[in-house]
Amino acid sequence: MIDLTNILLIFLFAKIFGDIAERKNISSIVGHVICGIAFGPFLLGIIYPGKEIEVLADIGLLIIMLYAGLTSEYKELLKAKYTAIIIGVFGVITSFVLCFSVPWFLGFGLIPSLFVGIILTNTAVEIIGGMVANETNQSVSHILLGASFFDDIIAIYLVGLLSTITLNQSTFNLVDIGNVTLKIVIFFVITILISEFLISSKGKRIVRYLVEGDQHQSIMIVFIFTLVFALFASFIGLHEVIGSFLAGLVLSRIKEKEDPMLSFRIRFNEVTSEMNTLMRFLFMPLFFVYIGLLFNRENTQINIPLIILLFFGAMGGKIIGCGLASKLCRLDNRNSLLIGVGMCGRGSLELAIVRYGFSNGVISSDLYSSIVIVTLLSILITPILFGRLTKKSDVDFYDVSVP
Repeated sequence: MIDLTNILLIFLFAKIFGDIAERKNISSIVGHVICGIAFGPFLLGIIYPGKEIEVLADIGLLIIMLYAGLTSEYKELLKAKYTAIIIGVFGVITSFVLCFSVPWFLGFGLIPSLFVGIILTNTAVEIIGGMVANETNQSVSHILLGASFFDDIIAIYLVGLLSTITLNQSTFNLVDIGNVTLKIVIFFVITILISEFLISSKGKRIVRYLVEGDQHQSIMIVFIFTLVFALFASFIGLHEVIGSFLAGLVLSRIKEKEDPMLSFRIRFNEVTSEMNTLMRFLFMPLFFVYIGLLFNRENTQINIPLIILLFFGAMGGKIIGCGLASKLCRLDNRNSLLIGVGMCGRGSLELAIVRYGFSNGVISSDLYSSIVIVTLLSILITPILFGRLTKKSDVDFYDVSVP
């Protein structure tokens, strides 16, 4: 029997902490994780991460990754085209080098260092979306959204590569890496082919089956589709979250299908809205509180120098890498700095993946706690810095434009 007391306390405290965070213009994710740290074994010891909470958190993780795929936009990448790709690649490479170097030189080993480097290379699309919602500079907005989307794809690929090697306890040699890469590429190709089929005339019957029933039937089909992809990912040696993300990515292309009556897009938006409701008020509190509950006073060491170095590596990697790439793409200094700072935002994907790494013994508890804290700090600080730079840019523009 599920311990309903723990579930009740999780939702109660998550609601309180999440609301407090949002009133301060901070992502509710921060409030949920802090809630788990405060009421879990690390501080008060009121809630403990039992098996039933872990199972619910795992389901929540699949839903979060599904929603990340559903809300991804192929078209955003096309708007910025090569500029977004160049900025995304430079940001990933620079962040990876800096964030990998910190644990590597501190003696944490190759696999943990690779894992840390890969996690902290990513930029959270949801954080970017929130920051540019009211941004008047559309060129910067499109570049940020396109580059962050490309970051997600790279991160999913690298995590898939690393997860397969670590789960199979393989050594790093060219044959193993080639085999794993081939599997991942095949999975991505299958995903693209299925998505192309759905938006073609041949996939019209399947899409109609998805949209012509009631909303609950559509949501059930989406869940089944997601579980099939997650199981397929697991079968070929990838983590289930990769399959869940790609399932959402495939379904997101339904929005591109030609439909004079807009029935496909309307139903897709209804399903996505329902998913958003389920995720925000059910699965996100469960998962992110569970992230905080994994902090344990007995085996968690808060390594301040490691946190500081990782934070500056994560922030500096994006500001330097994306900023320089923006300059190479002939953007001015102001927009280059805006893009560099904007790309510093981390979010749910990092926290989702770090939980997998900790649970499977890939990283130690001090690395786990450091990555979580660095992610939370970036969620807090990036929107503040971006907002101030945007306001300063607007003021400078006004001063120049108005005599």
